[in-house]
Amino acid sequence: MVAAALLTHPKLDTLLRQLSASAIEATPEHWQQIIARVRFDRPRQELQYELSCPAFPAETTMTPSPEMQFTGHALRELFTAHGEIFFGCTLTMTLGEDRQWKNEVDLDEA
Repeated sequence: MVAAALLTHPKLDTLLRQLSASAIEATPEHWQQIIARVRFDRPRQELQYELSCPAFPAETTMTPSPEMQFTGHALRELFTAHGEIFFGCTLTMTLGEDRQWKNEVDLDEA
């Protein structure tokens, strides 16, 4: 379980918002729901990314933008600095009727 001190760290919120913004920027405008997955591949010692939209599964991409890569590495560094392992996260962003994105975040536990 991720330590409470890290979960309430202001930099975590900032980085998750940056990751969300870069995912929105990197995806087609017609996507109204974006699922951004970042996973730490232990054997390869690297982060892997996936951007998908349930309505357009054929448009899924595994190629992150440079901003997503930068933010993913910053998340990993933040966790490491607090003695935690960043296993990954899933951000689900849904475009509301008010044209504002609503975000949900799930941090991977292992």
